[in-house]
Amino acid sequence: MPQTYTNNPGTGPQTGVGRDYPMQMNIGRIGELADIGPSLIVPGNNETAARIPFGVPLARNGSGVLNNSVQVAAAAGAILGLSVLTDVHEVSHRQAATPYQEGIEPNDAVNILKQGAIYLDVFQAVAVGQPLRYYRTGVNAGRWGTAAAAGVSLALAAGNWEIERGAAANGLLILRVNAPGALTFTAD
Repeated sequence: MPQTYTNNPGTGPQTGVGRDYPMQMNIGRIGELADIGPSLIVPGNNETAARIPFGVPLARNGSGVLNNSVQVAAAAGAILGLSVLTDVHEVSHRQAATPYQEGIEPNDAVNILKQGAIYLDVFQAVAVGQPLRYYRTGVNAGRWGTAAAAGVSLALAAGNWEIERGAAANGLLILRVNAPGALTFTAD
């Protein structure tokens, strides 16, 4: 939550300078936790050659050396969780030209959300109760929506998740994961 201030030079015999600090709320960022409720985050490692974006589903990386090696999910099946933006990433990317959007660099630690609420980037309007799909390829790769696209999207199987707050196209929705062991994707 950034703070803004305006100068107040003071009048009369004052020797100090006053400042006004109104609070300014910002919307969440892609992959950021949406609330401070109970959440379960486990560690992983990006042993791929590519950056892993925030707010995407993760699967085990069989090509990695470490047991907790992960990659972006590319096929139907169970997932480990969603890549989450935490304060560790915020600190390390604070000086970047486009902070918070880079993702997890190769060979860096990955935080995996297994339970809790997270902001996800949608390219279509999504309402509470609608199906949710992750687009693994195509022009909307790495984003979420509702329409099935054969060979392109993966549908989040019915189960222990809910859209807590829908979003307009190109907005951020809040997805709550309620049971960490039950997230799976089916192919469209």
